[in-house]
Amino acid sequence: MVLKPNDRICIGPSAIFLFKNKSNEADASIPDLDDDPISFDFAADEVINAENVSSKDEKEAIKKM
Repeated sequence: MVLKPNDRICIGPSAIFLFKNKSNEADASIPDLDDDPISFDFAADEVINAENVSSKDEKEAIKKM
């Protein structure tokens, strides 16, 4: 996997890192602005939302069987 600037790296429920690459900010996945920074809470909410979508997809796949 190739990381882009501002990608979030999650290692467990309490270890979320923000990949920074100042020389390639134009390729950033989302902007990390001083007035609206990417916070831990923002990244944690992304993880929760992704898990909910994954769980929902699994339940729908089981129903189709």
